Amino acid sequence: MISLYFFRLLFYHLFLFLPRCPYFSAYLTGRVVDQANVISPATKDQLTEILTNIENTTTDQIVIVTLPTLDGNSIEDYGYKLARHWGIGQKDKDNGAIIIVDVNERSIRIEVGYGLEAKLTDAVTSEIIRNQIAPCKR
Repeated sequence: MISLYFFRLLFYHLFLFLPRCPYFSAYLTGRVVDQANVISPATKDQLTEILTNIENTTTDQIVIVTLPTLDGNSIEDYGYKLARHWGIGQKDKDNGAIIIVDVNERSIRIEVGYGLEAKLTDAVTSEIIRNQIAPCKR
């Protein structure tokens, strides 16, 4: 009887204190994951080719994901956790990046692994968002 009580108590505390993790509705199906259906097939093919060339040349892995909504999650937290969940980049180099677009909130984020921070600084990612990605949303 004591052991049953112990296990109930253990499971109660496990589920009560587990950190909330966002539910990932998107699956890694390629280098461009367009869950919001905002990228044309031709553009998706072009982006896939560019990202493939980058990976073949540098071994850096970049994934673009568009989502209709993040269901109240912050784009920073969601992007970081999604990149970790998908395992973007080589584990020993941490050279992955995810470009995440929340269509509903009209927000964009580039989450960069430590191995790419020298190439993709905050200033560079901000410029990419402002000058390359944001104009395409209009």
